[in-house]
Formats: sequence, structure tokens, C-alpha cells
Amino acid sequence: MEYIYISWKDFRPHELLFKNKSKRNYKLEIAKDFLSLDTETSTTSDKEKGWIYQWCLSYPHPEDGKRYLVYGRRPSELTEIFIRIHEANELSKQRRLICFVHNLSYDYTYFHKFLQEGFQTAGEILAVGPHRLITYQMDGIEFRDSLKIFQKSLAKVCKDLNTKHGKL
Repeated sequence: MEYIYISWKDFRPHELLFKNKSKRNYKLEIAKDFLSLDTETSTTSDKEKGWIYQWCLSYPHPEDGKRYLVYGRRPSELTEIFIRIHEANELSKQRRLICFVHNLSYDYTYFHKFLQEGFQTAGEILAVGPHRLITYQMDGIEFRDSLKIFQKSLAKVCKDLNTKHGKL
């Protein structure tokens, strides 16, 4: 798979094609037409304050087999990217894009307030317990926890799939 690295400032999402699936419109070719998000975070030594210091979002490129890797440093930049994606794809509760996040419950604590402020809505959560999210839906962007789906760490997933680059 080829990647095109692009700063959040320069990224202009194209519209993705949707096909009808039950009552909602989802991307059918989930193997290539999904988003994935990874954040790097840190906390103070007493764990009282935490922050995102870097993020990367994978977005399908119009050419087959390629993906944009959009990167930035601030949660406000990430929110701006999701707003652009929302507008380019005219997302709604009936027209959704899926974004996979490994260990969503953890990353959610860092980015949800920024998304809520940017989209001016609280979103909807499906959880199996306190701080154990399965999905978080924010105005047509549905975040799904790949850890819950795979039931494996990223290191184990990389090893099982024999990927070129693994989890450090």
C-alpha cells in the first residue's frame, strides 16, 4: 500500500462514494474505504493533566491502493480535519463514515471535547461498561474500537499479519 504524507493544513478531502446498506448508508468496501486514527499522548507525572501531542489520520486516496496519511500536532487541527471530511461527504446519522481507533476508550478521553466543541453536539456512545467504548458516533463519523474487534494488541495484530512495520 502506498501512502501520501500530507500536513493537515494542505489536506482537502474528496467525496467518497456511498452505497445503501440497510437503513443507513455506510462505505461497503470497508477493507479500503475506512478512516483510521492514531494519537500520541502524554500526561503530567501525577496523571492530573493529559494532552495529545501528535496525531495521524489515514484517508482513502482516489487512486486504488493509496491512502493519505494526514498528520498534525493539536486536537483542534484534528477537529478541523473531521469538519472538512464531514462537509466533503455530507455526513449525517443516515450517511456515515467509519473511523477505526485502536483502544478507542483511551483516545476518546483526549479528543472528544474538541470534537464536541467543533461539531456542537455531544455525540452518541455505545459502551459495554464504564470507560469501555465500542463506538462513538459524532454527526456522521462513527469511531469504532479496533481493539474490541481484533481482541489483540497492535503488536500482536502486526505480528499475525506479518506487516513490514510493527508496533514499537
